[in-house]
Amino acid sequence: MDRILIVDDDESTRHLLKTLLSSAGYEVLEAINGEQGFGMALDKKPALIITDVMMPIKSGYELAHDLRSNRTTASVPIIMLTALSEEQDELKAFQEGIDDYLTKPFSPSVLRARVAALLVRSRAMHGKLAAEPSPSPEPKGVVDRISCGDSQLDEALGGGLPQGSNILVVGETGSGKSSLCRRFLATGLKASECCMVITLDDAPTMIRRSLDMMLPKPVSEYEGEGNFCLVDGYGWSRGNVRGTERFAVSGLLELNQLAGLISDAGMELGQSVGGKAGGRRILDSITSLFTNFELALVQRLIAQLTRTATSYGGVATLYVVEEGAISEQTLNNMKYVMDGLIQLRMDNTDYYARVANMKWSKFSREWLKLGEQSKP
Repeated sequence: MDRILIVDDDESTRHLLKTLLSSAGYEVLEAINGEQGFGMALDKKPALIITDVMMPIKSGYELAHDLRSNRTTASVPIIMLTALSEEQDELKAFQEGIDDYLTKPFSPSVLRARVAALLVRSRAMHGKLAAEPSPSPEPKGVVDRISCGDSQLDEALGGGLPQGSNILVVGETGSGKSSLCRRFLATGLKASECCMVITLDDAPTMIRRSLDMMLPKPVSEYEGEGNFCLVDGYGWSRGNVRGTERFAVSGLLELNQLAGLISDAGMELGQSVGGKAGGRRILDSITSLFTNFELALVQRLIAQLTRTATSYGGVATLYVVEEGAISEQTLNNMKYVMDGLIQLRMDNTDYYARVANMKWSKFSREWLKLGEQSKP
């Protein structure tokens, strides 16, 4: 039985939440302020925490900060439930590391669904789910899809990627992963979508040069129009102090700093809670993160990014990883966080891709020879 901690100074709210969650089969604990809640989190080790914002002694923001700063509680999912509904309140909550944000009055069914989803994701992150997830039925109604940059792959995906998807792109070095991701970005820029690239393994100059070759005008012009941002972690990964990009890591990389740069770039693009501009992102690659940081910290950053897909208006994101860079168990568990996985390989001089797993049912697992436009 999963244990959930409710932190709220309002007795009626605690009673309502306890009733809702107990009836769903959860064990429920209660705390009346952030200080008491933090102590109970350390002692009782809940699977999930629901907290209010405005409380005496220690607020929900302070509680979230303390939880994320403590190794014991750093990975516990947090839902913030509050009457505050301004964009800056929600943004501050996400900056403190909360996993979900609901405003009062809330729907009991939505709350229970959010709790269940976060618990499934948390178990996956901790390696408690080993089987490959089964595809979910195709959502009813019209599904907005976007091209991934290759017509054959779009067809295998059932018409393209559903808008707001989080996709893991896996393959050996030289298999065309980065090229496909840049084609994905270029396709979005041509359609006037907001696009971001977060780079750790490829030099920004090389990325800009390759995008220039794919686009009808220099990528700097899209940047000037507010449709493109580059977050530069390449200098850090190569031991340099700072890159030359506007959004560049300074000094030693901390994941909080990287998350902040992504957030700042997103605000400029409109990929934010208030802007809801949607668009596209690529993170090339997460391999460096897995090899330089604790697994739990990397997984938390990735989980934070995947959560923004919907709340930012439907941002489709590709996460690149070198084949063999992470364990099979970690890769399999990542599938629960992602909406799908695409594999790439090279055979002689030809490049192939296949949809290895998706959370929607309409896709083909066949290996496809990529078109000329998608080759490196």
